Amino acid sequence: MQALKEIWTSIFTWKIWLYIGLEDVIGRYRRTVLGPLWIVISQCAFIVGLYLIRRSISGGTDTNYLLYLSISIPAWNLISTFLTEGTSALLRSKGYIESYPLPLPIFVIRTVFAALVNFAHLLVVFVIIALISRAAPTLNLIAFIPGLIIVSIFGLGVSLGLAALGARFRDLGPAMVSVVGLMFVLSPVFWVPTSEQVHSAIVQFNPLYYLLEVVREPLLASPMVLANWGIATGLSVLSLIVGSIIYKIMRPSIVYWL
Repeated sequence: MQALKEIWTSIFTWKIWLYIGLEDVIGRYRRTVLGPLWIVISQCAFIVGLYLIRRSISGGTDTNYLLYLSISIPAWNLISTFLTEGTSALLRSKGYIESYPLPLPIFVIRTVFAALVNFAHLLVVFVIIALISRAAPTLNLIAFIPGLIIVSIFGLGVSLGLAALGARFRDLGPAMVSVVGLMFVLSPVFWVPTSEQVHSAIVQFNPLYYLLEVVREPLLASPMVLANWGIATGLSVLSLIVGSIIYKIMRPSIVYWL
């Protein structure tokens, strides 16, 4: 119960993880001229590169694909950050943990919050492309907030479990990077699935696809598929439960593993 109480307390100790999370983002670009704008610039370069490849193959212009990329890539970066940086959330906070008597989940929430801040930066690209292409907003846009909440809950749960496991098993971090790299190719991030591919095993049994869709559907004004939202919600709740259980079991020894 002490471990579960720590998780609950950490969520409401928002001033601490808010400050540390912002410091994580700002610290990466300290003494640079453009600062966090480099996140936007690098994302623009990647999206333009993929778009030019698509254009050279199919010919002509496709603003819908450009919009698809401008939200798919940020959404994927958000989810993949939870999976990769979650493994080192406690390891990177060793100095704080040894210096201050703070609940450990604060440093997991810090990682989740920093990922959301980066995601907000990358949404600027989508907004600019949407304005240029004159994409009209629809009522589905309202569903973007619940979708982002679902993905954030998934991120908190999976980061909590991976952070505890990552403190014990140091090979988990590189292994997760390899898995995420494979899933990037298999998931419909830079390729648009056809109706046949949507019903194929490579998509149907890919949990990350449903998390992508609940963020992507509202912004692209795509038809809302309730099954996607139901599965994504189930994955988020399951990840939070499993992550909390893993943290509860491993909590007594985490400090000794850091």
